[in-house]
Amino acid sequence: MREVRTVMLAVWDSSDAMPVLRPIVELSLEDIVPDARALEPGHDAGTRGRGLPIVQALAAECGVTRTEPHGKWVWARVAF
Repeated sequence: MREVRTVMLAVWDSSDAMPVLRPIVELSLEDIVPDARALEPGHDAGTRGRGLPIVQALAAECGVTRTEPHGKWVWARVAF
């Protein structure tokens, strides 16, 4: 019998807003242009929404569990 080894990763977030999975846009290297503004503090235009697709690609299982009275656990189980 083979034993499956996994690691559970979890992050607690105080926000009540649930994560939203956005469609993945296909990009090529020609589409990527350096943007010096990206290094400025507080600049995050176009840098959101990448986390969930990365987690889904790497995790065997993932999800969100609400906590009372506020917040949620965002978790993933990664097999190795």
